[in-house]
Amino acid sequence: MTTLPVPGDGPVPRSEDREDPVRVAAMDRLSDNVVLGATVLRVRDVSRSAEWYRDLLGVDVTVTPAVEHPTAVFRFGQTLYSLWQLTDEEDPPRGSVSDPYIVAVVPENLDAIRAGLEAGGARVTRIGQGNGFRFFRVRDPDGNLIEISSPDGD
Repeated sequence: MTTLPVPGDGPVPRSEDREDPVRVAAMDRLSDNVVLGATVLRVRDVSRSAEWYRDLLGVDVTVTPAVEHPTAVFRFGQTLYSLWQLTDEEDPPRGSVSDPYIVAVVPENLDAIRAGLEAGGARVTRIGQGNGFRFFRVRDPDGNLIEISSPDGD
């Protein structure tokens, strides 16, 4: 089992260490102060990817050109995402089913959203259903996976 470091108090307690009050207190302090800052998506070309997210997903994207690592940021709801340009030596995402991915939950119009993405040239999956949601998936130009889902009844 992998453990994460806790500054000044060793690793986060594993389940068998939960009876140790010092370790439990350290874990509680860390979890109370953690906020998800952003999710980083690695891309080959920030400008091209920013255009894709803006044009196909309708998000406002802010591009920050830089010599070493151009970046762009956008929000889905309250979550901040950063597009980070790969260096020439880095490989893009492999597009594996085990890769992390974005899940965007929309309240309605899942079929229309899917149709709009497909009309815009995106390769989308068929609509699936499970766990009380209908969903489909789409990959950005660099293979980052996005699942768009809606509660059943849409």
